[in-house]
Amino acid sequence: MKRGFSAGVGIEVTLSLGEKTYEFVKPNYYAGVTEEYDPLEDIIPTEEEIKEKITHWHKELRRLVETEIDVDIYDIKQVKLYQEILGKKKGGK
Repeated sequence: MKRGFSAGVGIEVTLSLGEKTYEFVKPNYYAGVTEEYDPLEDIIPTEEEIKEKITHWHKELRRLVETEIDVDIYDIKQVKLYQEILGKKKGGK
């Protein structure tokens, strides 16, 4: 029977960018990793080693989802701004 662990991090942000198109956009991300060990082939890590690996992966995965959410928020804001500029040019406001 294989043994191992799973570690994951998720993040969700609610953006309220005004009363128009993008009010309450909720970008979210999840990143996870699973490690399995076969007792017949692998050396099974100790409980302390597994806890250290989980801590390591949580930090790495959190950095990943925070980077992705920042990119998504930036993109949403840029799209909204671009649409407002186009709307003003077409509407003459």
